[in-house]
Amino acid sequence: MELMVVKSKRKASCAVCRSKKIKCDGQQPCGSCVKRGCQDECKVPARRPLGRPPTNAVVNKIIRHRPLNRQDSTLIKDFIFENLMYTIPTASNHFLLNDRTLNLNHLIDTQLADAFGDAVTQLSVSRLSFAPNPFIPDVKMYDLLETYTWTLTEVVNIFTSKISSMPMFAAEEYNFIAAAMYQDMCLKFLGEPLPGPLESPLSTLTTDEAVRLIECFFSISPQCLLLNKTLVLQAFWTDQADPILLAVIYGTTMYFSRLLEGKPVRLWEATSRTERNPFLDYAYVMLLRSSSEATFVKYQAVVLLGMFENTYGFPKRGMSLMALGHMLGNKLGIHNGSFQADASSEVEAELANCCYWSSIRNTVRGSVDVGHVAYWVSQESVPLPPMNIDQSVSYQMEKASGNLRIFKSYFYLVESYYACMVVCKFTYDLVTQFPDVKYNMLYPGNQKSSDRRAAADLPVDELLMRLATSLQHFAAFIAQHKHQWSTFQRYAIETAYHLLETHITLVRPFGQAPEGSSYANSIYDIFASDTTLYRAILNNDVVSATSASVAEYHVMPAIDLVVPNIYTLIDLLKNFIADEKHNVVAPPPHSMMVTVMDTAINVLRLKHQRDPWDDKAMDTLIWLEQLTYAPIWKNWEQIDSARQRLQSTIQDAKLRCSASSGTMTPQPSIAENMPSSSISHLSKDSASPASDALDLTSLLDPLDWLPSVLPFVDLPTAKENHQNEADHDSLPANHPVFQNFFLGANFSM
Repeated sequence: MELMVVKSKRKASCAVCRSKKIKCDGQQPCGSCVKRGCQDECKVPARRPLGRPPTNAVVNKIIRHRPLNRQDSTLIKDFIFENLMYTIPTASNHFLLNDRTLNLNHLIDTQLADAFGDAVTQLSVSRLSFAPNPFIPDVKMYDLLETYTWTLTEVVNIFTSKISSMPMFAAEEYNFIAAAMYQDMCLKFLGEPLPGPLESPLSTLTTDEAVRLIECFFSISPQCLLLNKTLVLQAFWTDQADPILLAVIYGTTMYFSRLLEGKPVRLWEATSRTERNPFLDYAYVMLLRSSSEATFVKYQAVVLLGMFENTYGFPKRGMSLMALGHMLGNKLGIHNGSFQADASSEVEAELANCCYWSSIRNTVRGSVDVGHVAYWVSQESVPLPPMNIDQSVSYQMEKASGNLRIFKSYFYLVESYYACMVVCKFTYDLVTQFPDVKYNMLYPGNQKSSDRRAAADLPVDELLMRLATSLQHFAAFIAQHKHQWSTFQRYAIETAYHLLETHITLVRPFGQAPEGSSYANSIYDIFASDTTLYRAILNNDVVSATSASVAEYHVMPAIDLVVPNIYTLIDLLKNFIADEKHNVVAPPPHSMMVTVMDTAINVLRLKHQRDPWDDKAMDTLIWLEQLTYAPIWKNWEQIDSARQRLQSTIQDAKLRCSASSGTMTPQPSIAENMPSSSISHLSKDSASPASDALDLTSLLDPLDWLPSVLPFVDLPTAKENHQNEADHDSLPANHPVFQNFFLGANFSM
């Protein structure tokens, strides 16, 4: 007798019962659908094949989502071309702290929180005491194409506002970073524990939605040049994409997508649940659960998310992520160039360079603002990013693959990124010439490394000599490379050079600063503080601000030294406008042009006040005032305050001229009484900083007027400063300004 095993047919639930999560009897139609009267909808979905997908599943996935008018043979060639010619970065054997058992949650909660917690708190309290009523500037951005131009100008503005005797109105909002710090009041660096467990939002996207988000990322995000579109799509189609990187791409793109609807993005806006999205939170969940293994894709994801948080989200999270990015980059060998040398392709090496310079840009911006220098940063080991799309192997790969990004004026984004990194590189070189502080937040635990000891031993009385040498290196770099630059790059980099040169010449008096007692100490503690100037800047009062600068006894003699530089800046601006007037694709560098206006207003106002017969100074101011009405300033609100300052300056000059009577005899300037060898550099026939730049080292001759041009003085105490201003409606003696910024060697309260 043979026994036969008869397999019963497995009953499958219909789609309606599955959606309602109720029991289905497996009939057609089922009893539940009959009761509800939806027999037509009672259908059993096709059963998925069990086990792993066949090897051609990826090809089928690509074919289904390619344009229908292409031939199958072409699709297969594309797939083979993408997979065989290019390689996706794989995992490494590098682990942070050399411990493969740790995850990033433990690392962040211990290493980063302990290292930065006290420093950030002390800096925030110091900034809040300096600005008792902090505010977050309502900066609206409708187009992120100027991101790197804005950052370039920001770095120059912050540095010059810290050292210059001239008021810098364009940099006023950067003094209120305490507002951004206090917006993120969480105790932990990456925020309080997220409610969870969170379900993966990655599985909620269809293939079409995911591809559209990736396309959108490469169309609107200014950080898109840190990734290669072909490699990202290849990883997505072959199911090899890192989920952390995908979550960062989707999350940041969803926030920036409002730009496509004509809506702006704002500074530090993505801090509420309504402004954020699940992808951003899920990226943190995966990061905290991630192992301490250092991979290149994880490094890219961390840098991308950190840059986003620093500008649009939580600043403390951004600081923590960028610190983590530095740790990953150092472990991978990106900081010393060994990773790039061993990279599997030139594309991977270029992407590593771009990510490195993005993290360095963030470090330089923080160092310039806070006054703590990361002396471990090496700017010579890693080449600068490509200066244009023709030199970008990543872009050429996308072009060859047919995956060109549709970013508006992508060439401008690449060129401005290069210009930004050049200016950051040489501005950082200027900052490293200052003596180091005792408490440096960029050296957790107050580590005394060899480079810090060397910086601490830099004599303050040789500061100007070191700054002059750094400027000469900058000028030599410009002379060597400017023939390869675009019109925009030449204007932006040369203008940055001349602005730095001008304000270093107008440097404030400085002396030996006392040893710091907290992380609120700064390399700028060597400078005296002028409360009258600070109050005038807050009130947008150009007359009072410039008058405060005149009170500095060394400013007027130095005016003659910088006036030629001002006219060089104006010539650069005129030439740039003439060259770019027909270029409607790339925007002009608005923020840098406003900074040039501010510097010209302050210097030429003093020049015309002393020499009212100088028609060139007045004509230049009138031309700048007319420029503020040009169409290039459409939707640029900051031009209104610059126009008001120009109008106030011109009106004040006209009133002085009309009030004066009789014929005025021109008086010789201080430059006419200097030795010819010391003023030969004042003749500027061209805008090239390499050939006829202001040679600060020539001013170091033992001349009688040296102390007033290059001031190194014994600074007065805070009480003496306050007593001298008693007749000018000065601030009370117990005002926080006096508690934080009069910190010279012989300062006392």
